Amino acid sequence: EQVRGEPVGTATDIYSLGVLLYLMLTGQRPTGRSATSAAEAARCVLVEQPLRPSALTAPTTGSSSTGPGLAADPQWLATRRRLQGDLDKVLLKALDKAPERRYASVDAFAADLRAYLAGFPVSARAAGWRYRARKFIGRHRLGTGLAGASLAALVAALGLALWQQQEAEHQRVAAEQQRVVAEQQRAAAEQRFAQVRQLANQLVFKYHDQIENLPGAAKVREALLTDAAGFLDQLRQSVDSGVAAGAGADTSLAVELAGTYYRISRLQGIDQSVNTGQHLAARTNLGKALALSAGYADRPGLPMAALFEAVNMHTSHGEVFQRRGEMAQADAALRAGLPLLDKALARGPADTHALAAAISLHGVHARILGNQLGHASLGRWQDACTSADRARAAADATLAADPANAYAPDSLAFTLGEQAHCRVMAGRPDEALALLDQQQALRERMVARFPDDQDFRWQRARNRVETALVLSALGRHAAALDSWATGERQARAVALSDPGNLAAQRRLRPLVLVQARLLAAAGQVAPARNTVRQLLDQLPTPAPLPDTTARPAFADLQPRADALLWAARLWRAADAARALAWADEAAALMRPVSASDDNAARRWLQAQAQGEAAAALAALGRQAEAVQRAREALLVWDAVPGLVLPPLLQPVRALAARLVAGEA
Repeated sequence: EQVRGEPVGTATDIYSLGVLLYLMLTGQRPTGRSATSAAEAARCVLVEQPLRPSALTAPTTGSSSTGPGLAADPQWLATRRRLQGDLDKVLLKALDKAPERRYASVDAFAADLRAYLAGFPVSARAAGWRYRARKFIGRHRLGTGLAGASLAALVAALGLALWQQQEAEHQRVAAEQQRVVAEQQRAAAEQRFAQVRQLANQLVFKYHDQIENLPGAAKVREALLTDAAGFLDQLRQSVDSGVAAGAGADTSLAVELAGTYYRISRLQGIDQSVNTGQHLAARTNLGKALALSAGYADRPGLPMAALFEAVNMHTSHGEVFQRRGEMAQADAALRAGLPLLDKALARGPADTHALAAAISLHGVHARILGNQLGHASLGRWQDACTSADRARAAADATLAADPANAYAPDSLAFTLGEQAHCRVMAGRPDEALALLDQQQALRERMVARFPDDQDFRWQRARNRVETALVLSALGRHAAALDSWATGERQARAVALSDPGNLAAQRRLRPLVLVQARLLAAAGQVAPARNTVRQLLDQLPTPAPLPDTTARPAFADLQPRADALLWAARLWRAADAARALAWADEAAALMRPVSASDDNAARRWLQAQAQGEAAAALAALGRQAEAVQRAREALLVWDAVPGLVLPPLLQPVRALAARLVAGEA
């Protein structure tokens, strides 16, 4: 019952006592004797029938197949004879997989054991006359010996009568079995379906969700989800046909399937905190989840949990397109989730799970619209700030609806960070710092409350690093470097705690570039150069890319392009030729695949690289080429009419404008 997640009671205790007695009498477990893992042992409990104790074979010398106890005793053959019969029946009754066939109470179990010890019949064994007579004779050997001769004929006649009665009963049972065989086959098929579904449900929604954010759990999570997906794939055909027909579909099973595929996709690459870097597989499994959810999301009476998870799927879909730099699709994916979010909030305006879905959707939408430079975006940073404010309002509503909610501080911290990014883009670092200080207090609270949650630990480290950048913008360079050092140490500890989490390993690299930027801002140019050179050695150089849609995702190209840009800035005064080469490489990495490319973050990074190349050319005395490259940079800066450049980037654009004006 515990393995299957069913209610436990006295019958469960009877089973546990049976396991203990079996081990005491034989030295072996009733099931799973060859299991090498907890998952395999649990499976054995469900499918393996316990062997009669007297049927166990004596171990060979040096065998590792049995543990210590009577099973390793040289007198095992004699022990087997004692176990044969009553004790076999008592133990197998206590260990019956069907709770209703076990002993009704501990007293009944104990009564059978006392009966065995005293030589009386046990209830676990059919009370035939031969059995009763044998037990009676065992207790009264002298009296029965004297009366045996005179009773022999009577016993023989009674035995014959009983045999005839049993034969008649067997014939009746056989006829009944033939009548219900078809029904039994149908019931068996339904039972197998239910068992597979129950097992997959337990693996995903119980065991996986409990270990989701534990350090070092990535490999175990992957194994659990892969096994569950294998089970669920056996059931998917029937569900898909029901959904396609629009009637008779098992909605709850479709919800379970979609939830499983969604969790697999998050682990493979969508979750930015913990993933295994399998981004193509992640897109495939998210597509399966979305296809299933489309069949039930609009159905009346859908459980709220299924509705807000469907919203989260659309949010994740937007993140997939954002990672690739396909911003129109990313925006459309988020907007496809808005009607479902509105439906969830209409049903439960104070439902904390629906509010959590709102926080996530509006917060991710802020990034897609453009509230920070580190992610692909549409460049609409003012609209992004409006979306960040919506996320903050949902977080405040969550706290108002449930002040004791243990996870509400984390949601509020997330929205404070998105608002802080907006203040940075707007050129108001003092306001950003105030928001980040509030966020840091909440991050520390969540780590103290959940010390084993690696996502909370990473978010705390990330806050320290982002605070360092804002402190640097305010001229507080020593405090900025201290904040960075604390955040980097905390982030490295998170990465070391789970080597299977590739996301954690990759996230360490951008922290190195932040250090170089902080050192440069503090006037420590030489250490800054050394730091950025080390980072470039760690970041792979992509192969030459054709102008096709086969280009790698923006998220894979951006870290090296950003590092190249800062390297060019740091070396321009000391080695302009080297700076020019790095700026040219960055510009090439950020060159658009097509004229329809709508990723403002890519465009702004390309413009910065073009401007830096122009500055390097000017430093080399190649003035005409410098002016031409500066004009090209301005064309990229101004490529989208009506798009307001954030104040954070206006000084960078001004560099190209001065070169064109001859003010280098």
